[in-house]
Amino acid sequence: MSHPAFFLHSFLISFSLILSSCASHRTAATLNDVETYIQDRPDSALSTIRAIDTTSLTTRSLRAHYALLHAMALDKNWIDTTDIGVVMPAVCYYDKHRPLAKRARPWYYLGRIQYNGRSYDDALVSFLRAKDYAEKLEDDRFKALIFLAISDTYNMGYLFEE
Repeated sequence: MSHPAFFLHSFLISFSLILSSCASHRTAATLNDVETYIQDRPDSALSTIRAIDTTSLTTRSLRAHYALLHAMALDKNWIDTTDIGVVMPAVCYYDKHRPLAKRARPWYYLGRIQYNGRSYDDALVSFLRAKDYAEKLEDDRFKALIFLAISDTYNMGYLFEE
């Protein structure tokens, strides 16, 4: 009598794993798509990101990619969040699992969030870390954003007080 219940239970678990795997693949494809247009259409990117069912973020990699794109979309839409939890999954993941060049963006957006919260010392540390990681990048525009953020943060945190 316990055999049919065991098989039914095993079937249900297997079926839900398959469904969750399909949802994860769709979410990964959506995030990759958002990445292609986030610079040109940040409002559409933010709308798409907000529509993602976060329960489909079943891996650390997906949560990190989502967090980074969410932080980018907020920043590009001039939404000044102070919640570092938005980007921390990306900072933690990319610091451990990606080449150095992939680490720059999460640190930059962490700095932007810290700057929004007027934690200028922390923001400066994050921007300097982003600068170090960005040295291997060929994206001069992104490097320029980092240097502007460093100078503005230094100005707000140190020169402005004087």
